[in-house]
Order: sequence, then C-alpha cells, then structure tokens
Amino acid sequence: MAPEPLDYGLTLLLLALTVRTLFTADLASAIVSFISAGLIAALIWARLAAPDIAIAEAAIGAGITGALLIATWQRLGRPSAPLEQSAALAGVATAAGALFIAAFLALGKYPAGNGLSGLVLTHLEASGVGNPVTAVLLNFRSFDTLMEVAVLFLTIVAVHGLGLRLPVVSLAGQASAAALTRLITPITLLFGAYILWAGADAPGGAFQAGAIWAGGLVLLHLSGRPLFTDLRLSRAATLGLGTFIGAALLSYALSGLVLAYGSRPGTWILVIEVFAALSIAATLFLLFATRSTRDGTT
Repeated sequence: MAPEPLDYGLTLLLLALTVRTLFTADLASAIVSFISAGLIAALIWARLAAPDIAIAEAAIGAGITGALLIATWQRLGRPSAPLEQSAALAGVATAAGALFIAAFLALGKYPAGNGLSGLVLTHLEASGVGNPVTAVLLNFRSFDTLMEVAVLFLTIVAVHGLGLRLPVVSLAGQASAAALTRLITPITLLFGAYILWAGADAPGGAFQAGAIWAGGLVLLHLSGRPLFTDLRLSRAATLGLGTFIGAALLSYALSGLVLAYGSRPGTWILVIEVFAALSIAATLFLLFATRSTRDGTT
C-alpha cells in the first residue's frame, strides 16, 4: 500500500509529539504528549495492517503506561501546571483514539506479504489458531513468550522487594465519578474477555486483553470499591508463568519436546492465554496502585 497524505501527516504529528514529550519542561504536558504519541503510533500500526501491534500500543503503550505516568506525577506532588491546562493535547489524544478505532474496524484480512509471513500462513492450520500473530507468539516461538511472561513475574518480585502494598482508596464526595467508573468497568472487563477470545482467529490475545483488564481494575480501584488484597493479586500475577512452565513440562513428558502441543494445539494455547492475561492484568494493576509502606508515600 502506497503512502497517502494521511500517512505523512501522522508521521509528522508523531515526530512533533515525541519532540514535545522529550523537551517540554512541564511534566503534565509531557505526559499528555506521550499518551497522544502512543495513540498516533497505534493508528500508524493500524494503517500498516498490523492490528495486533496497534491494539497493544493503544492499550499498553498509551493506556496503562499513561496511567502509570499520571499516578507517578501525582505522587510527586504535582510539581507542574495542572493537567487540565493541556486541553489541546487531550483533544488530540481523543481524536487520535477515535481515528484508531475507525481504522481498526476498516482493516481486512492479513495480507500474504513477503518474507516469513507467507511461511507462517502456510503452516497456520497446524498451529491450532487462525491468527498468525497468536500462532507465532504461542506456538512457533512460544519459548520467547515464556521468557516474556517470566519478566512479568520478576516485576512482581521487585514490587514486593521494595515493600510496596495496596493502599485503601476512597472517592468520598465524588459520587458521580464513582458511579461512572462502576458503569464503565464491567464493559471494560467484558471487552477484554472478547479481545482474549477473539485473539485465536483475529487481532487480540493475552497481552492486549490483560492490559484492558488492568484498565478495568484501575477504574474499579479509583471508584472506591474494595478489591482483592495485594497478596491475592500477586498470586494471580504468577499464574501465567506457572501455567506456561506447567505446559512446557507436561508437553515434554508426553512428547519429549518442550511446548509441543500435539493434536490439540488450540486448547493448549487457550489455557496458556487465559492465565497469561490474568497475570498481565494483575501485574500492571499492582504497578499502578501500590504505594510504599516504608516512607509513607501516597
């Protein structure tokens, strides 16, 4: 597909937002610029017919990472101008998000392409799933994905090593905000479940669903509703690695090969993806919501 004027415009806008993020002295503006740049990057990936990367960039790169940056900015005592002063950039982020959704809905099937894509599509039926990205991540190069899940586990180990715990959050006096988040959260969790299920044959999967679920947990947390304890969430964060290692050991016992799924690869992949998504959601939420118990930071 030849570049169109829209593609050049998106590229220039991404560069401008990147420069603003790096060089602005106002932390609030830098954070909004970063989130806006992530949404523009997601739209660019969608234009490149890479919807899985586009969803991951929007959910993780712009969404949950943006929430982490805002939470960090608030814990620093808001040393810069109020976030509301960045209304123009917030408008850019909203417009980019709408364009991303429109571009994603307009995407067609994966093109055959050149290089390794043709080889992946040739062996797609044997992988047990219809989405070539899921086939690569959880079948053709599943050991690499196992290592990525292990990194998430090490993140939780680091969180506990730093003495971080979940605080009690209350939105007393903000009934409208609490009611809105309680309305949006179930929709967010349901959409994440759809993204997880659809990932077998369409754009989506564990990483995207986990990030969306983490966003739902953040909303629920901010609504003042009680959540699981940090201990239970930490245990949930280890489910992905535990399931992946269990699948590797079981497949080795059955076939003599690590992560060789035999005649039912789709079932194996579904089980791994479900627990991996739960781990990703718990890990990202803990990174957002935990506070230090050593120095009393809030």
